[in-house]
Amino acid sequence: MMLKKSWLVALALGAAFTTQAQKVNVQSAYNELKNGSLEKAKEYIDQAVNHPETQNWDKTYLYRGQIYAKVNADANLKLKSPNALDIAGESFLKCRELDKKGKYTDDVAQGLAGIYGSMIDMAIRAGEKKDYATAVAGFEGAMKYEIKTVKPFASSTTETKITGPDGKVTKVESTTQVSIANQPFEVNLDPNHIRLVDNAAYNAKLGKIYDKAELYYTQMIATDSVKPYHFGDLATIYKEQKKNDAYLKTLEAGIAKFPGNYDLMVEEINAYIEMNKLPDAITKLLKAHDLNPQNVAITEVLANAYEKAKDLPNAIKYYQEALRTDPKSYFSNYNMGAIIVNEAAKMTEEANKIPASKAKEYDAAVVKINEKQKTAIPYLEAAIVAKSGDLEAMDILRKIYVKLNMMDKASALKKEIDAAKAAKGGAR
Repeated sequence: MMLKKSWLVALALGAAFTTQAQKVNVQSAYNELKNGSLEKAKEYIDQAVNHPETQNWDKTYLYRGQIYAKVNADANLKLKSPNALDIAGESFLKCRELDKKGKYTDDVAQGLAGIYGSMIDMAIRAGEKKDYATAVAGFEGAMKYEIKTVKPFASSTTETKITGPDGKVTKVESTTQVSIANQPFEVNLDPNHIRLVDNAAYNAKLGKIYDKAELYYTQMIATDSVKPYHFGDLATIYKEQKKNDAYLKTLEAGIAKFPGNYDLMVEEINAYIEMNKLPDAITKLLKAHDLNPQNVAITEVLANAYEKAKDLPNAIKYYQEALRTDPKSYFSNYNMGAIIVNEAAKMTEEANKIPASKAKEYDAAVVKINEKQKTAIPYLEAAIVAKSGDLEAMDILRKIYVKLNMMDKASALKKEIDAAKAAKGGAR
């Protein structure tokens, strides 16, 4: 019996000794950290975190977080541990999970604050270098390790009124109950978190990391901080992936949220035009035009949509309306000139079908063609003034001058064309 008992005691002492030895590794890691021997501190804490006796000890992860945060700041050691910052953050979170008594609450909060700041710094630097994947990872890390709103307890007060025989209140007793929360921190979607989501979305968009971009823009749209550009950016992401249904639905949702927003309305209209859904585009444009009839851009796009739909009377109507508001508009002046020139070209094709035996009929047709071309001149001249050096418009106008025997103007314009070509050829 004595032998058996002694053996059991020895076994127990051995186990205690093993546990103590592993705890010494944790303390040694801390001591080396304080002495500035980061490499040794890392060796000790790596041993402790991988040993059954200390791998579930809150202090192990506290020191591991502190050590790896320092490793991340050391250029040489970080080469061997490129994910040191994330290891540090995970360690602080693990410490918080294991620290049932809240002994290290302040230390963990301080550690996570440092990780949070480092993650944001990493993200910003990566974004500046156009390393968008790393930038997104940095903002995601900041979300993961951000400081939450601390709510360590909840309290409620109950009042009890005591009345006498006459029914009057004689005494009021107050009882306050305090309940400790299950977790020392509570997630709070505050403005700082929303900014992280916004930045993650933007960098994911720039990097064409579509799954992350969709995720974070969708989150932004669900917040009170949503802006029209969030809908526009998400729509662009869907457009780039050729998800046309999602593209249109996102624009519609944005316009519903921000009625009359010019950028979203124009994007939606362009979407319909690009998809050759001209009737839908025209319907949207007419609504937009009614909301703001003085908006030249909307009027011009409406005119252009009618032109693409081959409804020239309405196209001309709205180009003319745009020019009444902005007589110097290049777009409306050029397109009006182009419509007239194209009509004259069709008239010329018909005239060329007239038999040689009908010379008078042909001559009459030529007169009408020349009259038609003459009406294009003011529009093309205005377009050239609005957009100096537009070789295409200048060449069309020069040919009209020649056709109408306006040789002085044709010669002067030829010099302008040659000068514009020379300038364009000499530009870098």
